Amino acid sequence: MVLSFVTALAGGVLRDVLIGAVPPASLRDWRYATTAFAAGAGAFFFYRFVSTIPTVVLVVLDAAGLGLFAVAGTQKALDFRMPPLIAVLLGTITGVGGGTVRDVLLAQVPTVLRSEVYATAALAGSVLMVGMRRMNLPPRVAALAGGVACYIANGQRVATLESAPSGRMRLRDALTTCPHPYPGRQGRGHFPQIRMAPGDPVRVSGCGRRAG
Repeated sequence: MVLSFVTALAGGVLRDVLIGAVPPASLRDWRYATTAFAAGAGAFFFYRFVSTIPTVVLVVLDAAGLGLFAVAGTQKALDFRMPPLIAVLLGTITGVGGGTVRDVLLAQVPTVLRSEVYATAALAGSVLMVGMRRMNLPPRVAALAGGVACYIANGQRVATLESAPSGRMRLRDALTTCPHPYPGRQGRGHFPQIRMAPGDPVRVSGCGRRAG
């Protein structure tokens, strides 16, 4: 439940604190927390059903949510008269902040550091939205365009999943998720030990020295 709250709202809380909108909106309005907790409880109690949802569907929904959060964060920053560059950065933080805090709490490398397009997609959507607002286009049109741009930029992740065999991951992604047990000895000859089963995600059991 805590992770569901953090994933959904941490980015917005951080944005509000940075722009001085305190207490943050998600803490003043009970509906934000209720929605996050309800979604977390649903995923917990109906895990058997949720676990059967194809990964591609989850990535598509995640891309749509990223676009929505990015443009919402950018819009609020502009409403508080933030400079364009700061508004873009705050929009990106709103989009990726919750997932980043969640991964840190889970002792994992944040997705934003492992995926080439995740933060870039949020940044692209925010930049387009700010640019269109600077051209005096209607806010709704600018927000829609920014959200669509973010979603399209995330399309690379969807295409990668659709083309990759089930249960496989690029070795480079697996490497980034495996912390090395010997600080300062991440040089040549050290690789993570990876166990894979058909249909399962990559499981990294730890880092060890390469034989020979």
